[in-house]
Amino acid sequence: MSRDGYDRDRESFDNNARGRIWENGTDRYFRDRQRGYSRPLREHELLADGGKYRRYDKQRGRIENGPVRAIEDKSGEIGGRKDVRQLRQDYELIRDGKVEHLLLRSVAGERISPAAQQWIEKLQRDFPDKFTHQIVSRADAREVWALGRQLERGQQLELPGVGQAAREQVRERKDPGRRRAFTKVLETGKSLAEQRERHREQVREQLREIAERAEVGKSLDAGTLQKQHERLSTRLENIREAERRNARGLLRSLGLRLSDKQMRAMEQLQEEERERRREDVVRGLGEIGREVERGQWREIAEQHNARVQQLSVEHVRSVEQRYQGRGGLEREIAVEQARRQAERLLITPEQVAGLDLERFRAVHDGHEAGYGSSGKVHSYQRSGCPAVEVEHDAPERRLARMVRDVDRGLSVDQVLMREVVEVSTVEPATEAARQASLHRPPVSRGRHREAERDRERGIDRGPDRGW
Repeated sequence: MSRDGYDRDRESFDNNARGRIWENGTDRYFRDRQRGYSRPLREHELLADGGKYRRYDKQRGRIENGPVRAIEDKSGEIGGRKDVRQLRQDYELIRDGKVEHLLLRSVAGERISPAAQQWIEKLQRDFPDKFTHQIVSRADAREVWALGRQLERGQQLELPGVGQAAREQVRERKDPGRRRAFTKVLETGKSLAEQRERHREQVREQLREIAERAEVGKSLDAGTLQKQHERLSTRLENIREAERRNARGLLRSLGLRLSDKQMRAMEQLQEEERERRREDVVRGLGEIGREVERGQWREIAEQHNARVQQLSVEHVRSVEQRYQGRGGLEREIAVEQARRQAERLLITPEQVAGLDLERFRAVHDGHEAGYGSSGKVHSYQRSGCPAVEVEHDAPERRLARMVRDVDRGLSVDQVLMREVVEVSTVEPATEAARQASLHRPPVSRGRHREAERDRERGIDRGPDRGW
C-alpha cells in the first residue's frame, strides 16, 4: 500500500511513542475514560494459562470483583510473536470467564499476519458476544493521532512568537508580492475563524433541538436529521481543507527554508491545535450521527413490527381454527403459544442496540456477491455502494434475513423455521453441499456403465405404475 498521511504522521516516532500516542488519542476520540476505562495497575494484570500475565491497554473492573472489560489498541501492523501470544491469551481469558468483553482496535490497511488473523477469526467465531474487532478508517486514525499528540509531555504545539516574527519578516522584505500573499492569508484566516464559529453554533443548535424533543418524548424525522448531519459534516470537511491550504500558504508566504519533513511537522502541529479547538464540534457531530442511526432503526422497527402484527393476527386466527371444537384449556394454551411465536419476530430497541446499521442494510437490501469459507464471511453488494463483508453468524445478518422473510409475506411458522435452520448451520447450505461433493468418492467407469445397462433393461423403473 502506498504511503498516505497517516504513515507520514507516524514515521518519525519509535514504536513505544507510537503506542503511547495512539492510546492517548483513542482515549479522547472514543471517550474511553468517560466510559470507565483506565490503564490497569500491575497488580490488576490477568493470569492466563502457562503462568503468563496479560496487561491490557485499558481495563474496566478488577478481577477480584468479577470479569473485566478490556480494550487493546493497535496503531500499526499485528503479527509479531508478542501479538500472536497476546491473542492466544485473550482467547484463554475469555474462555475462562476472566474477561467479559474485549475490544481490539486496529487501523484499516495495516497488515495482519495469517497467524494473528486466525486467532482474531477464532475469537470472533467462538465468542461473538464477547470479542469485537473495531477497524478504524485511516481518515479517523489521523484525527486519533492528532489528539494523542496533543497530550505528549513537553510537545510545543505553537512556536513562541511565531506570529510577531512573521509580521516583522514581511515588513523587512522588499517583495510586495509576498507581502500581499501574507496579507491575503491573514484575511482568509480571519474569515475561516468566523466560519468555524458559525458552524459550531449550528451544531450546538441541532443538539439543543434534539435534547428539547427528547424531553417531551418526541424525536426528529430521521431523514431530515440525516440530511442536516450530512450537511454539517460536509461543512466541517470543507473548513478543514480550507484551513490546511491556508496554513500551507502562510508558511510559503514567510519564505522559510524548510525541508519537506520540517514542513510536514509544522503543518501537523498546526492541524493538531485546530483539532483541539474543535473537539466539541466533532463530539457534537458524533452525537447527531448516533441520533440519526437511532431514528433509522426506529423507522425500520416500526415498519417491520406493523407487518408482524398483521402476520400475528393471521397466525392466531389459523391456530384458533385448527383447535376449533377442542377443550377450552388446550385451545387457550395453543392460542397463547401462537401469540408468543409471533412476538418473537418483533424488533425491540434492546435487540438492535450496538448493531451496525450498514451491515444490516447490506444484507437486507443488497445481493450476495461471494462467500469466503475460510473466515465464514459473506460479501454483500448494494447498488452504488462498496461491498460489505458480514460474518455468517453475525446478528445483523440474522436480523436482516428475518426482516426480509417477513417482507416477503412468509407465515410466522415459516419465518421461525428458517431462523432455526439458519442458527443451527455453521455455514451456508450451498457451501456445505459443495464441500460434500468435493469429498464424495468418484464412481468408477465400470459401475457407471453397469448403471447405464440397468436403466436400458428397465431394472430401475420401479414397480408398475399402471400406465
